[in-house]
This record gives sequence, structure tokens and C-alpha cells, in this order.
Amino acid sequence: MTGSQFAQANCNAWRVGGRGMPFVTNQGVRIHYETIGNGPALVLHHGTFGSGATWTDLGYVDTLKADHQVILPDSRGHGQSDKPHDPTAYDLARRTSDVLAVLDDLGIQKADYFGYSLGGWIGFGLAKHAPDRFRSFIFGGSHPYGENMQPFRDLMPRDRDAFAAMVDQIFGDRLTAVIRTRLLASDLDALRIDSGSRVQRRRVAYPSSASLSFKGSQIIGAAERSVPCSLTSEIIPP
Repeated sequence: MTGSQFAQANCNAWRVGGRGMPFVTNQGVRIHYETIGNGPALVLHHGTFGSGATWTDLGYVDTLKADHQVILPDSRGHGQSDKPHDPTAYDLARRTSDVLAVLDDLGIQKADYFGYSLGGWIGFGLAKHAPDRFRSFIFGGSHPYGENMQPFRDLMPRDRDAFAAMVDQIFGDRLTAVIRTRLLASDLDALRIDSGSRVQRRRVAYPSSASLSFKGSQIIGAAERSVPCSLTSEIIPP
């Protein structure tokens, strides 16, 4: 596939649904986002391989849009956002500033935040660097502690056919044609660089445990390693 063919495939994949969606430029990187619904602002941040559209695919948006202004950013390297091939573009400070840039573009001073996996890690960064911009946090499948991400990076295929096989295996019969097309339009080099930039650097260092003064809830699956969490158990307020 040539570069122009890949770009067209990526564009077509993200036109599914036929809606135009805004971008904000943060430090030279365009960040794509969508807003749906009315009410208190709620940021839903996806995990690796995903995009803002993932939350629609899984039914969260339909459930939440009646009572919230749901904000769906595409993390840099994902979705319709720019995909830098510079590892320094993916550090936590830049990622948190992307979310803040979206809120600023919308004129929103405070929001609730729900992040899964990569989105949870970014949420811990926001809790550290910009707690005054959020009313509450939910973290799913993530933690702020040090972790070597090299094994995850090693799983990233370099070949698009191998990536397609991995996607089919992971999602199985839950994989619709629309979701598959979107996933296969991913920039594999950007995803690999992104995951590589987090090797041994995922720890979010807080000055002290006393600095965790926000409302939050951590969701840990039964098969995941339990980690200590001193956050207040508070789900998203109405």
C-alpha cells in the first residue's frame, strides 16, 4: 500500500457515520475530538489501539449523552489525531496538555474524567498536573506505578496482515466490520513508537499521598493484579 493509499483508507475509515468533527492544535499536533449530548462535561478517554469512537461502539455514549456533554478525544497517535513518529511527542505532559487543549477549545473550565488503560494513565497525569480542571476521576485498567512496557511493545506487529490477525484474535465475534476497518487504518509505526516511549516510564510521581485530594474510583478486573488505592470511591456525579 502506498502512502497516499494508506492516507485515503484512513480518511475513509473515519468518515463512517458521516459527521464532521473538530480539531484543536496543541504544540503543533492536531488533536481530534467529538462532543455529544448536554449536561456537565465528561471526558471519556480510550486505551491503546482505540479512539473516541470506541466509547460509542461499546454503548457508553448512548447511555451517558442524555445527562452529560460527552467529550471524546482521539489521543495523539490514534484515530484522526496527528501521529508523530518522534518518541518525545508521547510523554505524559504532552498527553495531558492535549486533553486540556480540548477543554480550552470548548471553553470548559471543569469536567469529569473517565479513562481506560492508556486513558487511565493519562488521567493520573491530569490528577497530578491539573486537578483544578476536574471534578472527579474514574480510572479503568490502569495505575500510576512504575511498569516496564517493553513486553507490550514486543507484541506490536510490524506487518499489517499480522496486525489484522491480532485484532481478529483479540476481539473475536465482538468485532464489527466498522470497528475492524477503523482499527486496521491505524498507523502501526506511531503505535509502536507510542508504546516504546512508555517503556519503564509509566510511573506518575506524586509529591506525596496527601496530594491525592480528588474524587475518584479505580476499576480493576478480577484477573488483574490488585494495587493499593487511597482514592475516594465516588462515581461520576449526576
